Amino acid sequence: ITELGCDSATVADPRSALDRALAKAANATREAVRRADCRRVEASFGRRHAPLTISLAPAAEDFLVAECAHAPDRSLRGLAGASLFDDGALAKALKRIYDRTGRTHFELSLDLVLDRDATLKRMLDALPPEDPDKPDVVATDEDEDEDEDDEDDDEAEEDAQEALRMFLESDAVAS
Repeated sequence: ITELGCDSATVADPRSALDRALAKAANATREAVRRADCRRVEASFGRRHAPLTISLAPAAEDFLVAECAHAPDRSLRGLAGASLFDDGALAKALKRIYDRTGRTHFELSLDLVLDRDATLKRMLDALPPEDPDKPDVVATDEDEDEDEDDEDDDEAEEDAQEALRMFLESDAVAS
């Protein structure tokens, strides 16, 4: 506490005024820690899912901080993890968007925090259609070499089968 106002309530009950000031300072400290936890959640997601990064929209951050204030036994990271990241659906959806658009940064809205599945569905539905002419995997020179090796293997197998058939036929004729 850096300042304590002196009004008639403080003069009448200095202990209560001091308790209120201490509680207010503690709440401000808790909120600062929770907002720092938001940054840790964002950084952790970025480390686990690079090149994808996220940031919480101000409304989403405010909501999560307020939720933690109402549930002091839960950390912001635990609360955000439970509502956003537990089953990997968010990371999978953002990866899909990245694959289709090349976008790497995503701001997580309050809508996404409140109804993750519906919001992700809307985001995925809004994607441009997949290009049917675009190959899923680009062929490399190594792939072409492997295809030639596969053809050689197929020819060798056919030759071996033919040799076995001829051997069996000649053995049948000989007996």
